[in-house]
Amino acid sequence: MLYGNTQTSLRSRSLSFYRIHLAILVILLAIFLGVFGYMLIEDLTFLDAFYMAIITLSTVGFGEVKELSSEGKVFTIILIIIYISVFTYAVTTITSYVIDGEYKKRLKMFRMEKQILKLSNHVIVVGYGRNGRKCIEELSRGNVPFIIIENNPEIIELIQEYGFPYVQGNASEDEILLRSNIVNAKAIISTLPIDADNVFVVLSARKLNNKLTIISRAAMASSEEKLQTAGADHVVMPETIGGHYMANLVNRPDLIEFYHVLTDDIDSGVCTEELECSNIKKEYVGKSIAEINFRKLSGVNVIALRDPHDGAFQINPAPETIINENSIIIVLGTKEQVLKMKKTFSE
Repeated sequence: MLYGNTQTSLRSRSLSFYRIHLAILVILLAIFLGVFGYMLIEDLTFLDAFYMAIITLSTVGFGEVKELSSEGKVFTIILIIIYISVFTYAVTTITSYVIDGEYKKRLKMFRMEKQILKLSNHVIVVGYGRNGRKCIEELSRGNVPFIIIENNPEIIELIQEYGFPYVQGNASEDEILLRSNIVNAKAIISTLPIDADNVFVVLSARKLNNKLTIISRAAMASSEEKLQTAGADHVVMPETIGGHYMANLVNRPDLIEFYHVLTDDIDSGVCTEELECSNIKKEYVGKSIAEINFRKLSGVNVIALRDPHDGAFQINPAPETIINENSIIIVLGTKEQVLKMKKTFSE
């Protein structure tokens, strides 16, 4: 199972909501019983019978539309007993619904779902385990809008405490992905611990949005090809990356420490950022790195450029390298310098 028993968790979560519907249904049935009984026993019109049923249910004490027969009086006594039971059940159910906070939860969920449907260029993170939490942390740092898909009720409670937007359910199901507004998303990251589950998520996601960037976790190297065949753009194996990182702490500790400084921009103040040139100002299109003079413009250094033709990276590109609308440049600088670069360079 991908997350456990989905139907059980949803049934438990919606129990109070179903009781509200049941209470309304019982009241309607009780009124129908009263109307039908008065029409049958006292030969009343529908309007008169409905009037008798309502005043009996509400116990307002208005007079009858006509003198009741013995059978009508017995029926009214039975009806009053039924109505008292129905009214007590309905009041108890509705009060419990409000006091337990189920109403507020439903309202909050409704508002959140409306906000999700308004999102665009957001990231969907499947699973809120160790890798999922780290993804959310990094996305939050970059102010990137995101949605979490999770189905474990205990983890859902934790997500609610943080106030993160989420959809509860199985991420391999089209309905859940559509509720996550996958059509307007820019990327999905599947962090589930079982490779087969990630394959199903990738297949479903690719079917619904062919332009989506799909990143998937893999536990085994043999799963990498399967995930790529299913439609994943990138496959990440955290265990392999972790082992590589730890080994290099022995072999090249200073290099790894420098890399940590580059990536941990909150503590170090250093920021590496990629800039897509699709919306650069026209005055910079077709000019070389030297002509634009990034260093003078904002203080950043261009450390890499992705070739728009073959997708290869040019490390430390030459000053005469031309920047065009399809280029992607990687810059290094402080957060303030990078922000200035974005404002100056882009339209």
